[in-house]
Amino acid sequence: WFWLVGMVAASPERRLCNKNADCASNWCEGGTFWSSGSCAPQRADGQPAAGGWPAYDYNICLARQGKCGICGATVPDGSTCTDNSDCKSNWCEGWGSCSGTCKARKADGT
Repeated sequence: WFWLVGMVAASPERRLCNKNADCASNWCEGGTFWSSGSCAPQRADGQPAAGGWPAYDYNICLARQGKCGICGATVPDGSTCTDNSDCKSNWCEGWGSCSGTCKARKADGT
């Protein structure tokens, strides 16, 4: 019965899981078919996604989407980008897949 006490005392965000569907937050950190992870809160826009290039996992994001490893439909200045539409400022300086940087637009005449 000791294991039952531990389960009752654990917070819902940190309960054991094997897949995202096991968690109220819909994110299981480190869980696989063969080993348990723990439920964790999802990440807000502007926070890093899980995984790495080229296979970022945007399931960890509240928005369920991201750009170049950052959560959100658009990403803030200073973030990596591929296209202008990736950026909140609508300006991606650079060229290539996730090799640009979101920057503020310059005022007219500068």
